[in-house]
Amino acid sequence: MGVGPAILVFLLLAVGWTLLPFIPGWRELVRKSDAAALPIQRRSEVDVRHFAQGFRAYLDRTLAGILERSRTAAGAVAGELADGTAYLVVPGGAAEADLPAAERSYCTRLVVSTGDLRLPADCVHAAEVYAGGELVGGARSVYRAAMADGALTLAEGSASLRWLHARRALTAGQGSRMCGRTSSDESVHLAPGCSFERLHAPRITFGDAIPGPQPAAGVTAVPESAPLAEADVRGLVDTRGGRWLVKGDFELPAGRCLDHDLVVDGAVVLREGARLQCSLKSRGPFRAERGVTVTGSVVGQRDVAFGPGCRVAGPVVSEQTLTLGAGSVVGSPASPTTVSALDIRIVPGVLCHGSVWAHRRGDVLVPAASAGERDVTA
Repeated sequence: MGVGPAILVFLLLAVGWTLLPFIPGWRELVRKSDAAALPIQRRSEVDVRHFAQGFRAYLDRTLAGILERSRTAAGAVAGELADGTAYLVVPGGAAEADLPAAERSYCTRLVVSTGDLRLPADCVHAAEVYAGGELVGGARSVYRAAMADGALTLAEGSASLRWLHARRALTAGQGSRMCGRTSSDESVHLAPGCSFERLHAPRITFGDAIPGPQPAAGVTAVPESAPLAEADVRGLVDTRGGRWLVKGDFELPAGRCLDHDLVVDGAVVLREGARLQCSLKSRGPFRAERGVTVTGSVVGQRDVAFGPGCRVAGPVVSEQTLTLGAGSVVGSPASPTTVSALDIRIVPGVLCHGSVWAHRRGDVLVPAASAGERDVTA
């Protein structure tokens, strides 16, 4: 072979080798055999009860027969499942469960009961706990995860590491810490001094004083005046599409009403008794004084704070710290909604419907009188 043909062959091989990685892309461009979006399963993120539902399915698959046989047993039944999980089935009843002495302070076995289950204090449960009836935990105990078909009660100073779920009311005593997910099909109640991450229930109450239909104590009724007009708003730069855009700070005077969606470039202050009949987004700090009503949503890029007796119908979102004052209500039984922030601080007496999600930490504040005249968190 001469020099010319050899060079030609070399160039053809070089070009072919260079184009080889592009052949699958060209084929896909012509045939479009993989144009559909990839399926993404997001139930674990969207549904706060995802892990509890998975645990229930696991129990039905592995322990159903054992639980049924244990109903006639005189005492606890211990064993090991096919997957190597050690379990302990204890008789249900009003008496405290008689755990083996070696496991009364650190229990490594899956503990289940077909009826009511009462657990000892000062115990770490390194595996899941399940009760077919009511579950009552002992004081200062730690749970990897727990589920009850009835009510679930954590005594003071308790902690959950992954998730909790109850079909009926779920209650956490003072100073308890709920890491991960806490959910109930009925209601969740957290005492002062509790900390949490993600809560979900039709009704979520914080502290002892739960707001009723009337405004919280100390909230003065402010006579409502005419709705705010365009001429009343400083820095209003755009009103197209029913949405008002404000350059700079915005203040809604006491008792005044605004019925336009609002985007504010600066800080927002809603004075006492003001009514926002729309949704609001603020790039600066947001503060609502006593008795403010918002019928839409509130989204803030900085701190968001609601004073006592506020009512918010839609979602409340803060990219930093959210504070809810005593007597405030978010959402309703007919329209549950979402409260979400990096950090959440809740004064006792707040009621939420739906989900409350603290991406870093949520705290139910301890009243000053109970904390030596200091406003502290757990």
